[in-house]
Amino acid sequence: MTRLVPRTVLLVVGVASIIVAVVPPVSIWARTTEVAQAIQFLLLSVVGPPLIVCSAPWGRLGLSAHELIEPSPDGVVELEDPVRPMDRMVVARLSRRDAWRGVGVGALGCGIVVLWRLPFLIAASVDHEWVLLVEALTLAPIMGMLWLELVSSPPSEPRLTRPMRIAVSAVVMWTVWVTAYLMGLSSHVWYSGTAHVAGQGLSLTADQQLAAGFIWIVSAAAFLPVIFSNLVRWIQSDEDPDDELYRLIRAERRVAAPDVDDSHGS
Repeated sequence: MTRLVPRTVLLVVGVASIIVAVVPPVSIWARTTEVAQAIQFLLLSVVGPPLIVCSAPWGRLGLSAHELIEPSPDGVVELEDPVRPMDRMVVARLSRRDAWRGVGVGALGCGIVVLWRLPFLIAASVDHEWVLLVEALTLAPIMGMLWLELVSSPPSEPRLTRPMRIAVSAVVMWTVWVTAYLMGLSSHVWYSGTAHVAGQGLSLTADQQLAAGFIWIVSAAAFLPVIFSNLVRWIQSDEDPDDELYRLIRAERRVAAPDVDDSHGS
């Protein structure tokens, strides 16, 4: 994405998305219509966080002093500069290289999505402004952690392998879709606090179905590029005939090398 859109633009739009979600008029509209509630949720979960992560703002924010951190051939990670918060996180991830921790972050992302789509919490955010603040302070950071496992954000690279990135992205996307599906098919008010007056504004059915449509489309636009880009690269890396040929040549040379040494020795 950063090749098509400058990182600064991604950062500005990502931060603006989160701010817009918690201030008027969106915060006011979210108390009256489910479409606005859906837009608010999307801005905090699958619009703002991925844009910020893709912008890789860590150096500009003073959180990192490196654009790239790689381990030495023996697997040791050493940094000469004073280690900043983002650098420490990357060093810890490179030292452990535990992909299943990334799966755990994916599960946490699914959990926070389901949590903040529960009707009683949506109703609480309508009645109490501080609940919306809690939602923003938990949903956005956790989804940001999730996106760090899915896309490159120098100096951070995903711990998950490409097949695991595909699986985690699909599961989180389907989780978001299921919450929207349940709301869209409901014949009753899914979230209390929204008022639907016959002949005025959107009907109950239209409001819920339109909200579900927004969630499906925007979440698909966020996760499907990750799924398909990793799928294409995974297939190419596994089936590239040139890579396979080079691998076979290297293997033959390793087998032939001892024979050559033995002949010299004899």
